[in-house]
Amino acid sequence: MAKAIKRIELNQQSAEEEQQEDLKAILQQIADSRQTIQDSLKIMQELQESGLLDIVKGLLSKRVEVAKIAMQQLNQPGAHHLIKSGFALVGLLSAIEPAQIQRLFDGMAKGIEQAAEGPGEKKALSTWGLLKALKDPNISASIQMLLQFLEGMGSSLNESPNKEATS
Repeated sequence: MAKAIKRIELNQQSAEEEQQEDLKAILQQIADSRQTIQDSLKIMQELQESGLLDIVKGLLSKRVEVAKIAMQQLNQPGAHHLIKSGFALVGLLSAIEPAQIQRLFDGMAKGIEQAAEGPGEKKALSTWGLLKALKDPNISASIQMLLQFLEGMGSSLNESPNKEATS
C-alpha cells in the first residue's frame, strides 16, 4: 500500500522572482503592442511640439476651476438658447440628404464667390435689365429654387401656425 502524504511542499516564489515574472510579462505586452506604443509616442511628440500638450496639462491641473467657469457659462440664459438651437440645427441637418446639402453649399459658395467679385461696372440696375437677367438660365434656376424653398417653408408654417418648440 502507498504511504500517506504527510508533508506538502509549496513552491513559493520570492519577491524578486515575482518581480522578474511581472517584468517579463510587461516586456511581452510591450513587444506585442510595439506599433501602437510607437504611434502613441509620435502623437505625444506632435502634441508637445505644437504646444497642445502644455495646454492639456494646464487644463487638467486646473480642472476644478475650469469646470466651475464652464458651468457658470452654461448657466447663462443665452447658453440654453444656443444649446437648443444647436440641437435643432443638428436635427435639421440630419433630416436632409447629404447630397442635397452638398449641392446647396456648392451653389452658395459659387454665388458668394461671384458676389465678392462684384459687377464690372457700377451702374444702376434698370427694370429692363432685371427682366433681361431673368432670361439667364442660371438666374432662373436660382429663383426657381428660392421660390420652391419659400413654398415649402410657407406650407410648413401654415400647417401649425402656433406650434412652439418643445424642450
